[in-house]
Amino acid sequence: MRTIPLRLLVLGTVMLAPSASQLWAQEYELTRVVAVVNDEPISVHDLAARVRLTVATLGAPDSEGEQERMVQEVLESLIDERLKVQAAERLAVEIRGNEAEAAYARFAGTFGMDPESFTQSLRQQSISEVTVWTKIDADLRWGQIIRRQVVVAPDEVDEEMASIRAAEGQPEFRIRRIVLLADGNRDRAAARVEADRLRGQLAAGADFRLLALRHSRGLPDSPGGDWVRGDAVDPTLAEALAQLETGEVSAPVETAGAVYLIQLLDRRAVTVPDNEAALRRQADELVFRRNALTTDRTLIRQLRASALIDRRL
Repeated sequence: MRTIPLRLLVLGTVMLAPSASQLWAQEYELTRVVAVVNDEPISVHDLAARVRLTVATLGAPDSEGEQERMVQEVLESLIDERLKVQAAERLAVEIRGNEAEAAYARFAGTFGMDPESFTQSLRQQSISEVTVWTKIDADLRWGQIIRRQVVVAPDEVDEEMASIRAAEGQPEFRIRRIVLLADGNRDRAAARVEADRLRGQLAAGADFRLLALRHSRGLPDSPGGDWVRGDAVDPTLAEALAQLETGEVSAPVETAGAVYLIQLLDRRAVTVPDNEAALRRQADELVFRRNALTTDRTLIRQLRASALIDRRL
């Protein structure tokens, strides 16, 4: 019996008719383990289910090379997800039902649907809702861990308030980001190659938001993009933003820990809230998000560094 490439098996279970999928499954057991994360296995079935969801929501790659990358990226996201859930279990982090339902509605809204329409769409494509709920559960529990870890000191808020006042009238940018983490020399070289490849796809007409959902690591941007001040981001990013026209995508921008692609959606002048309480709330939110982003990246690096991860794909 010939060996079927795993990429073809996974995509076959996603895209072929049920009878064809069954034939593929006869030649290659879906229970095969493709990774082990601290003694917890990830099977071909787990991977195929998440690939099916990815294809349904973000579209199928065109080429074999893109298909291979997508499968690998989905596997890495599942590894991170298992690490997050394991950390949540150690810390006894649980999620209430209404929180999960609200998160499901937000997830559906990302693709322009209400929860009922989204559920119906999943069923029409033979996608188990469990796949979505598993992802949502991991994201919510991880969010709680991040919130527990993030400290917003009063002096940080005071400094941010002073920065907002000082920046009045200066440019503020609404952006989307694709963040490719690059902690070491090898990771940085790979991130550069990936950024150039994604920029080529964008130049060919790919949707920035969908590419960001698939490829960007860390905390996601808001669906409509996030407003950032030029003085509140890395100077290299600020310089790139200042040169962009509305709708334009930057060349890859390298910072200390990542390579970015940025899409400029809008720009405006910074305005200062007219009362102290509103200004403090704004400053508090900005400090929290900035610290949460740093905490997210730090904790993921720590979890990966201390975990036993056996990739078999």
